[in-house]
Amino acid sequence: MTVRLAIALQGGGSHGAFTWGVLDRLLQEPRLEIVAISGTSAGAMNAGILADGLRRGGAAQARKALENYWKDVGRLPGYAGFPPPALPGAPRTWNLERNPVFLWHEMLTRIWSPYETNPFNYNPLRTLLERIDFDGLRRDPRAARVFICATNVRTGSRRVFENEELSADVLLASAALPQVYQAVELGHLRQIGTRAAERWLAEHRQAVGKHSTVDLSRFVPTRHGSLIGQPIIERLLELET
Repeated sequence: MTVRLAIALQGGGSHGAFTWGVLDRLLQEPRLEIVAISGTSAGAMNAGILADGLRRGGAAQARKALENYWKDVGRLPGYAGFPPPALPGAPRTWNLERNPVFLWHEMLTRIWSPYETNPFNYNPLRTLLERIDFDGLRRDPRAARVFICATNVRTGSRRVFENEELSADVLLASAALPQVYQAVELGHLRQIGTRAAERWLAEHRQAVGKHSTVDLSRFVPTRHGSLIGQPIIERLLELET
């Protein structure tokens, strides 16, 4: 008997890589059919890659697509290329808390914002997302339902994007770390990624398979955007408390 699954994928880069392994195992089960996927941040990336692979060639193609995506992510330069020097006799650690490049960058985010440190708004994930056939996901009624969550940086309201609105910008908005990337403008609204909407699909299963809009907003003071470092951090804390 076929078991139809609706899955919710959480954010966080390392969590996203771990999720790849879980999805790879689920996709090896012939009796499981993934019909709906909700994701935020790294979960949004997994959701887009997974849904596109399923639409193109079923579980086998989805497994290959996820593998290729995460191997390409692993080839991107990162903090792991600058490990902290190990003390004599101490085990080597990869924790960022002791990584000098990470600590230096974290200090800079409290002084300058991405609008100053990344004025051309370069995001390496944009190139990696070019492999997704967003037009196919928007138009194909047989495609798995996808729900991507992002947060309006000014109002704090949550926005859920469904298949009909999917694009690279939508996924990047869900994964826009406020200290690293500029907010993504969708229409006239600036969206960023936060953790608050990760379990949306699990809490709103009635939305699967039909068009619906669910208001996920809660009371957060409306702010007009600041483009400097410390106010961005303070706004992020408001949105995540």
